[in-house]
Amino acid sequence: MAFTIEFENLQNLRIDLEQISDRAKNIPALMDAAGTYMVNTEVPLIFRDQGPGWLPTLRSTRSGGQILRDTGALAGSMEYTVNGNTLTVFTNLKYAPVHQYGATITAKGGKFLAIPDIRLPKAAQRNFDLRGYPNTFAKPSGNGDTVYQKVSKNKIKVIAYLLPSVTIKKRQFLFWSPRALDTIVRRWAQIIARGNI
Repeated sequence: MAFTIEFENLQNLRIDLEQISDRAKNIPALMDAAGTYMVNTEVPLIFRDQGPGWLPTLRSTRSGGQILRDTGALAGSMEYTVNGNTLTVFTNLKYAPVHQYGATITAKGGKFLAIPDIRLPKAAQRNFDLRGYPNTFAKPSGNGDTVYQKVSKNKIKVIAYLLPSVTIKKRQFLFWSPRALDTIVRRWAQIIARGNI
């Protein structure tokens, strides 16, 4: 069995390889493809899958909410920029680093943070101001106080919890997962081979 190749075919192959090499040098276009994938596919998958090891919060357990997904604001805020050979995937939301890295939030000014009870309507929880609730009183409980509201002669309800601090656990949502890196490499190979850059 023999295999024969003519010089003309080698010339064409050399030209094709040079074109592929030139396309592979367009790093900003490749970074743009990676950014598009991260923002439109990978990060939404991380939120959908509730991240790597995201433990349920007390609030999500009690109210049936989804961790970092109740409003969709964080997942929907992802952007990317390409500057030369550098891709940056980011969000401008002020609270994003608290979730990405975890944090302990301590009361400023007063002794306690007022954490609304999860049984309050969601709108009341988002715009919570304890001063807007008349007939309230606090009783010590755990590491803070529980705030009750007297709603009738024989009925009280929990309004909030006063805590000196709260610790938000790390819930990483921006990272290069093996799935993302594998997909990006495959897409780059397809883009280079097809000459789509």
